[in-house]
Amino acid sequence: MIVATPSTSTRAPSTTIHSPTTRKTTEMLIGLHTCNKALTIVEIAHNATLAHTNASDCIPGDHKSSEALVFASCYTSSTETWSKGENVMSVCSRIPLFTPIATFRPDGVYTSNGGTAGIFLGCIPNGFKFAVQDCHSGVQIKHLLTGGAFTNDPSTYFVIRW
Repeated sequence: MIVATPSTSTRAPSTTIHSPTTRKTTEMLIGLHTCNKALTIVEIAHNATLAHTNASDCIPGDHKSSEALVFASCYTSSTETWSKGENVMSVCSRIPLFTPIATFRPDGVYTSNGGTAGIFLGCIPNGFKFAVQDCHSGVQIKHLLTGGAFTNDPSTYFVIRW
């Protein structure tokens, strides 16, 4: 027969301290408009140069500014309905892919005169990538990194709401 005898210890009981943990919010933003994924991919693949009657002109009458891509792929009809949403860099990981984004004036108004609009394609270290058309090229993927000036500065972009 085996008999267990209690053992005694001269050590103090140990205490485990658990640091408080904070969970990073990774919930996607809701209530956002998203663009047509398949159409956007085709426009990028073909380096399409888009025109839309509501887009501003690069040269008189061409309607090929950056907002032409957003009008064609995101089913919005006028920049006058656009409002400044969340800052892209502040909520980058929570923005659904193919969400329309743009630069806005400090008063929250989008202006095609010096502004840029495009379609969000994901976060990268110190910035993000997006589909964009400018007056000198068709639809392409552009990477914006911190340190650029105005339309080349990722912190100047916001989600487009309407």
